[in-house]
Amino acid sequence: MKTLQPLFLVVALCAGVFYSCQPDASKSAANQTTAADTTQQPAAATGSDEPDAPQTGGTLGKNANESDFGLLETESFGSLKLNLPDKEVIQLLGKPTHQSKSELWGADGLHHATWVYPQQGITLNMSTEDQKKFTVFSITLNKPSTLKTARNVGIGSAYNEVLNAYKKEIDTEFTDTAYIIAGSMYGGLVFNFVNKEVSTIFLGAAAE
Repeated sequence: MKTLQPLFLVVALCAGVFYSCQPDASKSAANQTTAADTTQQPAAATGSDEPDAPQTGGTLGKNANESDFGLLETESFGSLKLNLPDKEVIQLLGKPTHQSKSELWGADGLHHATWVYPQQGITLNMSTEDQKKFTVFSITLNKPSTLKTARNVGIGSAYNEVLNAYKKEIDTEFTDTAYIIAGSMYGGLVFNFVNKEVSTIFLGAAAE
């Protein structure tokens, strides 16, 4: 899997979401070894307050190889959605508090700029081919955002609430108790958690 060019880091919050979400290879290998050595042993009991982490290979969700872009087309935060034209964004949210200069991304050949609405907890990555008409390329929410996904998940939602809402779309290969990926790393939703509650929501693509 090839990550986007370093310019993707212009969306600082988005980059923090995805690069912090990468699984630890050594930990994964150790977990596989342990699982192989204890096949006949009963699973250890966990406290009832612990979130139920999806298990790769189970019936929940799908494998990361089954890349699904459906959520990119169906998900939104109210009227805020991907590919929304810049004029409609301004009508909806007003002019951004901070707006970066556009930069060309080698990964997709588009010019990207970051629009930040800190008082609303919204960061948008805007893209364009001609540097004239921008559209929403990705959306990142954090506190104090009150926006909800199409399935009524927002900042502060519980881990198991997200798990239940997106159980059919969960990418089990890249999901853990610290984050949930619905769709895939190539396109979908990423939920980050602090104290078992959603702290950040990202809608868009992070890798190609």
